[in-house]
Amino acid sequence: MTVYSPVAGPRGPSVRVVSQARVRAPTRGANGGRPANKADSHLKRWIVHSMIFATTGFALLDLYLLASGGHH
Repeated sequence: MTVYSPVAGPRGPSVRVVSQARVRAPTRGANGGRPANKADSHLKRWIVHSMIFATTGFALLDLYLLASGGHH
């Protein structure tokens, strides 16, 4: 990745090209990558399961209406 940063030199403003080394993402520690806050984890899991349930319900309703010819 190349970053262009403005540099003010003795002859006026100029642009210096700076190359950045790859930066590794920080590891989450020895707990296997699980979030530290259990309440936050449970909330996220509940939201994901709710979305899966709602999507499945709408898909089944759509298939039922499609199969019945849409007369309901």
